[in-house]
Amino acid sequence: MTGSVAEQFEQAVAFHRQGRLAQARKLYEALLAVDPGHVPALNFLGVLTGQIGDPLRSVELISQAAALDPGQPGIHSNLALAL
Repeated sequence: MTGSVAEQFEQAVAFHRQGRLAQARKLYEALLAVDPGHVPALNFLGVLTGQIGDPLRSVELISQAAALDPGQPGIHSNLALAL
């Protein structure tokens, strides 16, 4: 993985927004391999897994993000949608 964690995350989000879900997923997972507590990557990967039809994994990932950073309303909103 090249570039900073922030740059890689921005690229993953860009892929996600473009509907390039496989590429976004690969980057989110690569970020989490380096930093398992990267809250935004957990949250967005959770959203993505829900989009591709894995609601249980979606809830698991977003719940991890919420536990690590409970003060983020967007994460709780995503969790509610996943549930």
